This record gives sequence, C-alpha cells and structure tokens, in this order.
Amino acid sequence: MKKVILASILLLVMSACSTPILRTTKFPNSIFTPPSDSVSYPKSSTAPARIGVPYYLPQALIPITITLATNKPPADTPETKNSKIIKDKKTPELADAETPAVKPGTPMSPTPVSQKIGQYEVTIGAPLLIPDTSRPPFFLEYNPESATEDDIKIGVGANQLLQTIEATSIDKSGEAIIKLAEIGIRLAEIMALDGSQCPELEPVKIFTYLDPSSVKNEASPFSIDDLNDLLTLNRVPMKFSVTPVSVTVPKRAGVLQRKIDDLKKWKAESEKNLKNAKNNEERSTYNKYRDTANVAIGTMEKELKEQQNKATDAETSNSATNELEEVSKDRTTGLLFRTSVPYVLELSFGPEINMSVQDHPWCVDPQTHQMMVMAPNKGRVYAVDVNRGALITKKTNLTIVDGMLTKIDVTKPSSLIGVINIPLDILKLVLSVPGELLTLRVKRIRDERDMTQAQAEQLTYELQKYNNNKLLQDTVKPAAIPVK
Repeated sequence: MKKVILASILLLVMSACSTPILRTTKFPNSIFTPPSDSVSYPKSSTAPARIGVPYYLPQALIPITITLATNKPPADTPETKNSKIIKDKKTPELADAETPAVKPGTPMSPTPVSQKIGQYEVTIGAPLLIPDTSRPPFFLEYNPESATEDDIKIGVGANQLLQTIEATSIDKSGEAIIKLAEIGIRLAEIMALDGSQCPELEPVKIFTYLDPSSVKNEASPFSIDDLNDLLTLNRVPMKFSVTPVSVTVPKRAGVLQRKIDDLKKWKAESEKNLKNAKNNEERSTYNKYRDTANVAIGTMEKELKEQQNKATDAETSNSATNELEEVSKDRTTGLLFRTSVPYVLELSFGPEINMSVQDHPWCVDPQTHQMMVMAPNKGRVYAVDVNRGALITKKTNLTIVDGMLTKIDVTKPSSLIGVINIPLDILKLVLSVPGELLTLRVKRIRDERDMTQAQAEQLTYELQKYNNNKLLQDTVKPAAIPVK
C-alpha cells in the first residue's frame, strides 16, 4: 500500500511534464533556427537543425466540364432520358432536343461543337483536395527529449498535404532513476524531462477554433446564402471551348470579374451590330443593349473593388501566423487539420441581364443545377495532440488522407504500473529527502541516451562531498545531556 501511494505521488510529478512529441509552429526562415522555447546558443556555436516537415491545410477543387452538343441526341439514350428540354428559336432544328442532366463524377469525351447552338452538357467531378496556399505553410516539428526513445514517421504527399503520422515513445525515466540510485545518488528532486515547458494536456485532446471571417452565420454555417460565395458559379461564359476545362471553385471577386468581361464582350458585339444596323428599329435595339451594358459594367466594377478590398483584409487577418497564435494560445499545438462538411454546389446558366433567346443568338433560357458535395470546412481549424507518456511505451497513429484526419489510434498502458515497478527504496529515496539537501536535476541531452562516464564521476564526487560534510557535522555535534 505504501508503495502504491509513493508511486502515485511520483506519477503526478512526472505526468505534469509530459511534453509533446510533435508540435505545429510557424514555418521557419531556416531549419537551423532554434525554436522560440529552446535554450540560447552562444554565437560561436551552431544551433541544432530543426527536424520537421512543412505542410498545408486542405481545400477543395471541383472539376466542372461544360460542353456544347453538335447534333440532336437519340431519344432513347441514357444520357438524354428524363432530362430537361431547351427550346431555341434561333435553332428550330433542335426544338425537341433534350438537355442532359448533371452527371456527378462521370468522365466525358467532348467533340467539336458549334458555339451558337444552345444545347450544353455539364459534368461535375468529385472534389479534389489541394493545398490551401492562401496562407504560408505550417511546420510540423519533432520535439526530442533525452529520457525517451522515439520512433516518428511523418508522411507528406507531393501536394504537401499530410498522409500519415505514426509516433511511438518509450519513456526511460524509470531506468534512469534506478541507475542513479545504484551509484548511491540521493535526489531531492528528479525531473527526467525538461520541466521548463510543462503544458497540462490530455493524451488525446481535440479542440476547435472558429475563423469568423470564413463563416458569416455561426448558427447555420451550411446555409446556401453563406456558401454560395465559396461554391457557386453564378455565370459561365456561353461561348465554350472544345477542350474540357477544370474550374476552381471561385471566390465572389472572381465571379464578378468574369461577369464584367462578359458584359464588355456583349457591349462590343452590340456596337458592331449597331454599325451594321439597316434601320432605326435595329439601331434602337442595339443602343439599348450597349447602354444597359455600360450601366451594368460600372455597377459591377464598383462592387468588384469593394469585394477585392474585403478579400485583402480577410487574407491579412487569416494569415498562418495569426491563425496559429489563436489556436496555440497558452498551449502547445500538435497537428492541425480540417473536417469535411456538406456544401450545396449550384451552377446557373443564363444571360447577365434580362434578355430572351430571340434577342441574342447565343443566349439560352436560365438553367440552374444543384448537387451536394463534401468539402473541407475552411471556417474551422482543429488540432490533435501527440504527447509522451510517463514511464510507459505510448503509441499514437493518425490515419490521414490528403490532410483530412479520419482515424485516431492511441495505445497507452497505465503509467501507475510503470511507477510501481520502480523499487520501493528508490521511491523513498526520490520523495523523502529534505529539500535543503543536495538537489540534482537530470538535464536535457538531445543526442545521448545514457550518461557519460564524466557525468558519473561528477555525480560520485558530489555524493562523496555530501557524505564528508554530513560526517563532519555529526562529528562536531555536541552530545545530548540526559535529563534527570
């Protein structure tokens, strides 16, 4: 019973200083720059190289392929069955043609098509995970300790997204205590791990940080109104190229810029038709198109400027440095990751302003397609800690696919059993010596697992010095006078 109590006390002392194996820091300017919490190195010496890899958080790219059709498809083909009908008065031969429905994730072999036929096919591919390069990369760093044997495996793909994390840590503190006790060293305090940075962390702790600039409505973060700026293509140019084009999910500013470009093309075409007009009625029609385009361009350019200013401010506030400081405030951060959430992807086809098919040859009636996609939520950043265990062998395996954490496996034996395995006399030696006596501390040694012979000799010398002083005090101590 006494041994269990002493072991529990020692476990509390050592568990409070269970340091992280991996931690996320700002991307360093040089791998030879020591961490901010590291010791100071003289100018004449070289700081040890930092061991780690850079990585990005993931974001989604959705491939969208749009192709015009050349001929009327057969009525009984699977591609055209149960699909919508587009009636183009400018092309009466296609009045009964059908518009194929959106086919998620289906590859497509396009054929050369005419740009004036108002029939199109849309294929939306599965979301692809790519690095979020809107901010600098993070640095996943290995944090070594002298009293542990660590086996760390970090896998990063060619896209700089994390693929695998495997960490095994064997704490040798118990063996160090026994070795010290065997040579007769009395310790008033034993700190097998560097106690200058001792965050109180659970074996596995997941927390969240909300980026307010990314999610407008916290109560309903998945509403269409909030997500359209991220995942909506409000306008696709009607003059498509023959080659399939992969379109990155645009921001609002990109959508506005495309609208302005399309309006300028429409204005130029109206001016060209105005010159070739044969009568006043045609001139009036094309003047109306040109004037309307002027107003629309001016309005959209003003809105575009405002959107670009907001985007610049948001990018500054959401830099990797600021985000990391928020996430790791008053704590050591492990591995950062994002989770997938459902989004509504909406594609709208149609003229920029009120205009029917008969007014312009390449215009079609407005069409809207929606589908549900799973993509990384850029509004929240999570973290999982990878820590050592006191006096045990602890294994932590994180299953990661392109930066998305999907599984956590932790094997952690009882630290109390590891402490009980230390002999009782050594536990007494560690915990019962008065604080004013000799106090030693096992210093942090990065590259050596055992103490060198010189250190052992120094400890033996200190012990002999202590024994001599104690013997001298006992010799000069006056004898007690018996009380009658």
